[in-house]
Amino acid sequence: MAEDSPSWPMDLFMNDRDLPLLELQQGAEIPPPYRDLLVHMREMTPTLEAYYGSSIHIEPLQVLDGQLTFTREALLRLDSCDRVVEYGVLRAHLGLLSPEAVELLRARRVPMGTILARCGVTHSSSPSGFFRFRNPKFAADKLCLVWDGWLYGRRNTLLNESGRPLAEVCEILPPDAQTGGRDESGV
Repeated sequence: MAEDSPSWPMDLFMNDRDLPLLELQQGAEIPPPYRDLLVHMREMTPTLEAYYGSSIHIEPLQVLDGQLTFTREALLRLDSCDRVVEYGVLRAHLGLLSPEAVELLRARRVPMGTILARCGVTHSSSPSGFFRFRNPKFAADKLCLVWDGWLYGRRNTLLNESGRPLAEVCEILPPDAQTGGRDESGV
């Protein structure tokens, strides 16, 4: 378990046998629509909300709530239909956040991007790697779907205005990102 691992901080919730074997990718190698959703210097919450046309809430799966850090494994779901649009693990550094932001984080319902926006936290996004993997067990256990194709994700760090890390995030998109949240009828 290393903080420089492409899957960090996902490593905190999985043992070596369950951790997917990631293939590192250059941003240009990520196919659309995943490239538009992952390869950018923005935060994922507003990116996914704009893509799907819905606000997002989280469903926490596991939480490690410490004095200095708060780490959560969660599914991000659309408010409009409860569809899973991301699996993510976030490790936030509590000492760099306002009491209001820490309270919202510990409430376990609101994505980090929404928290930072609500609390007026100036920040930037700094992706440090992109990856893909195939793992039907991960898809079933974490994304609640039957899928043996590629899954795409990124490792990202949210930085405050001084360049200090507010949070490290590992973000993985489900395959239905290809439909933009709409079925073949356009709904």
